[in-house]
Amino acid sequence: MKPLPMLLLNVALVVVALVVYDQLRTEDVRPRESVLEGSAESEAVLARLAALERARAPTLQATGTDARVLARLAALEEALGPRAPSSDAPEDGGPVLTGRAPTAPLASADEPTDDEIRRFRKLRAAVQQQERMEKIAAHVDERLAKLPIKLSKRQRAKIHAAYSEFRPRIGQIWQQAKEEAQETMKAGGTVDRGEIVETTTTKIQQEFAGMIDGVVSSADAESISETLLAGGR
Repeated sequence: MKPLPMLLLNVALVVVALVVYDQLRTEDVRPRESVLEGSAESEAVLARLAALERARAPTLQATGTDARVLARLAALEEALGPRAPSSDAPEDGGPVLTGRAPTAPLASADEPTDDEIRRFRKLRAAVQQQERMEKIAAHVDERLAKLPIKLSKRQRAKIHAAYSEFRPRIGQIWQQAKEEAQETMKAGGTVDRGEIVETTTTKIQQEFAGMIDGVVSSADAESISETLLAGGR
């Protein structure tokens, strides 16, 4: 082959080689930039850059900082867009919401327990019973003071207890007398209210006298019963 055509062919090959090399180099650089700006790895890079920026904020803001670095950071942030806030941290800086139900407040140490409430109710019932017994004893002593009967402390306490036990029986006797009178009236008969009261009162006094007979003599029992249950009450 002649020298001139060979020279031209070699020049053409060199030019083509240079063009191909330049294109390959350009394509090799651009994909890296594209990957850096849009791939998942860029988020990690951005996070590391952001962390470095926060940790070394005085250095980046100091005189002499390379403007190109700052421009590159801004470009990366703009390319990736705003990052979604973490689901664990609220935007307003308020308390973290974990989705768990709020814990119920603990019971105050001053609140009584169930056992304490039961004990209190028992104590209250005992106090109320004691108060009733004291009132009954005061009523009985007031009536007994009208009698010329000397009673020992033991006898007096037994009479107090017997009277307290007999009180519900008084209502039962009166209720029975009322029902008998109503039956008589329904049958067409007549009733004498005064006679019913007298008869019922006598029945109550006799029954109570039988309760305390033995605590005191029979005669004293009748006197005490008549005094305590005058009018059947």
